[in-house]
Amino acid sequence: MKFNIIKNDLLKGLQQVGSLLVKNQSFPILENILIKIKENILSLTATNLETEIITTIPINYVYQTGSIVVSGKKLLNICRNLPNQSMIQMEKKNNKINIISNNSFFSLITIPSKHFPNLCQFEYKKEFYVSQFILRKMILATQFSMANQDIRYYLNGMLFDIKEKNFRTVTTDGYRMAVYNTPIDFSTYSCSIIIPRKSILELVRLLHNCESLLHILIGKNNIRINIENITFTSKLISGVFPNYNTILLHHPIKIIGVKISTLKKSLLRVAILSNQNIHGIHLYLHNGKLEISAKNQEEEEAKEIIDLIYFANVDFRININVNYILDVLNTLTGENVYFLMQKNTSKIQLEEDQISSVSYIIMPLHI
Repeated sequence: MKFNIIKNDLLKGLQQVGSLLVKNQSFPILENILIKIKENILSLTATNLETEIITTIPINYVYQTGSIVVSGKKLLNICRNLPNQSMIQMEKKNNKINIISNNSFFSLITIPSKHFPNLCQFEYKKEFYVSQFILRKMILATQFSMANQDIRYYLNGMLFDIKEKNFRTVTTDGYRMAVYNTPIDFSTYSCSIIIPRKSILELVRLLHNCESLLHILIGKNNIRINIENITFTSKLISGVFPNYNTILLHHPIKIIGVKISTLKKSLLRVAILSNQNIHGIHLYLHNGKLEISAKNQEEEEAKEIIDLIYFANVDFRININVNYILDVLNTLTGENVYFLMQKNTSKIQLEEDQISSVSYIIMPLHI
């Protein structure tokens, strides 16, 4: 195997797969990347056994086909420290690969490519297309509610739910829930899959804020997404995701509306004296104003009263984890947020606008 490539082109590809390269004492080959040349395409592959990323780079210079496995971190660090736009020559010699650029020479040990694990062989049952912009927006709006290492393994990921010409991303950790809905007109089938948390965090890193279409292929145990020159593959979580329709409020009433910037600043100040174990605060609607208060283990107290842009003539009191509200406010991009409740329920639903494609449910704290 032999090829020449511009440093910046190789570095970009290595950075796209590099986040999967983590130290793994039980399976050290995962610290490596698979380099393959076929025809005039260079492909770089990294995997953590749950997620696989393949990026392809056209080769416009002299090359010889072949494949090797080499330390990803070492190659990335070498490439990162070479001069911009410099030409890199890589050639396999016996069980090593030589890297030459200007006056620099490196020789790295290699592993036969047959030993590299891959997720590339899978058959898809369903497929659809969605723009990068839409999917990125849906993930960013809901990812913070994913559970992390929960014993209920099906919560440690994001639900992709396609039903009745609607595409939804849903996450919950049992204490809060986020649902983003976007209408689609290119599919009539139903599909529900759960993508692991780590894979979602990798996926959103690869997506760009553009309208180019993603080709999404869904198999029995895997999902594959083609993103321009990148092929992203992830295993799926087997299990039944909670029925989010039973958690959403179906006939809620708006309790309060408030400017996001005003509420966020007040919450941050009051949270300073909240209980550091449960981060609880108390919200109380009184005389057309919202009172926010907190008390900690040392009996220290904080209280703020803020003006509202809208309020209902109802009794509204709730104890809630301040971080859960702040997570929502940090995600919203508009000016105002509305709190909604339903009769005979104590949970609240947050929405950015009066008609919104994204809804957030937060369960109350019992203090």
